[in-house]
Amino acid sequence: MGSPISGLLAELVLQELESTTFPKRESERMLGSPIHEHKLAVRRGDAFSQVAAHTYETGHEFKFAAAKVIVHTGSKTSRGLIEARASVENSANRSIDLAPAYITLRRHLRTADTFD
Repeated sequence: MGSPISGLLAELVLQELESTTFPKRESERMLGSPIHEHKLAVRRGDAFSQVAAHTYETGHEFKFAAAKVIVHTGSKTSRGLIEARASVENSANRSIDLAPAYITLRRHLRTADTFD
């Protein structure tokens, strides 16, 4: 998850959990909207879009149709925990100042992963 597009992936992951909470129509609309916004940002070369920036800087194309949402979350704290687990120095989340507790948790989780 060290890719600069990990912010988008985290967003997609977080929306999956929301789909289990909300009725199907609402979750489809909620999931489709950010993906559509990212597609439009790439098309217009939006300077504020990390996905668009990654596409133009590297020449990589993000396959939006192949993206799979893994998990959704209903709170900012839950999202912070997931982002803390997924973010690395090289990821899009590097610009997010993680709270010290999240940084400590990330270290702990990564250490635990090495012993599995």
